[in-house]
Amino acid sequence: MSAILEKYPRGPYYLGGFCYDGLYAYEVARQLIQQGYEIGLLALFETTNPSPSTNARVRFELGCKRMLIRLQYRAHQLYDVKFRDLAIDLRMFFQRQWWGTLPFLYSLKIASASNTLTPILYIAGSTYKPQPISCPTVLFRGNEWQIASAGDPYLGWRDLLKGKCKTFEVPGNHRGIFSEFNVTELAQKLQFALRNAGEHPLGR
Repeated sequence: MSAILEKYPRGPYYLGGFCYDGLYAYEVARQLIQQGYEIGLLALFETTNPSPSTNARVRFELGCKRMLIRLQYRAHQLYDVKFRDLAIDLRMFFQRQWWGTLPFLYSLKIASASNTLTPILYIAGSTYKPQPISCPTVLFRGNEWQIASAGDPYLGWRDLLKGKCKTFEVPGNHRGIFSEFNVTELAQKLQFALRNAGEHPLGR
């Protein structure tokens, strides 16, 4: 966050992130607001709340659904899949659910063994406990992964978003929303959100 303030000492700030990167954008927005800065818009692309409920049973069910999404996505991307990463995904999921969060040093050991940032992102994201924020927010979700929302267009964020908020369903799957076939519609809706964030309520 210090790098942002050094480059742009005054807001408003426009932040966004895809998947787990959306969590970092969310937390940066929260810290900026806490320090008195203005957020022009927070855009979350296919970012689900990692902690939508304090109920252990609900968390487990949501975790299973998210793992199913990841398995489905991997199945459709077999030409590019790294089975070592998939095995790590599964291992870390069940260890988190049944044995609790992995100790930090053991987590780093897994991450270093995988030669990828993916486990680190999962560890950081899955243990993140988001706090409520009040700023214009827009959520984007792909229409090819209906199970991702489990019927919730806010992807688990609704109770935490205290400012103006809008959700959009756009063509594509998790990553496919950015494909050349779908990105035009995504861009149009993002432009709409940017134009209206500071002027009119985006609605709920």
